[in-house]
Amino acid sequence: MKTLKHADGRVFLEAYLKPELNCIYSSWNGFVNIENVKTGCLAGLELLKEHKSPYLINDNSSLEGPWQQANEWIETVWMPQALEAGLRYFAHVVSKDIFGKLSVKDLEKKVVGVFTMRLFDTAEQAENWIREVQAQ
Repeated sequence: MKTLKHADGRVFLEAYLKPELNCIYSSWNGFVNIENVKTGCLAGLELLKEHKSPYLINDNSSLEGPWQQANEWIETVWMPQALEAGLRYFAHVVSKDIFGKLSVKDLEKKVVGVFTMRLFDTAEQAENWIREVQAQ
């Protein structure tokens, strides 16, 4: 498990392997800046490489505010490395925050043709989709 915190001790990311799904699960919390996003994405990438999982659930249900400014970095730096690490299925649980929703809509356009990405309202829906993909 990787736990990342702001300087004041507040956790902004917990990332770990969900062994029952062979899936990396990243749970984001509160407000993040571009450096937090980069650090968090790299932590998740380490787990993808370590566990060789083609599945990622990125849970933004507790995330607040925009992170769209990180999307170019995600597209040009993180995505190629995640693909090389074996990522094929990306389930994203959308933030209830309007800025988070706008940020993921922008990211969704950048993912087309790289790997399969689906947006969900709940982690349960995301996990069910991962199970469906695995059953195919």
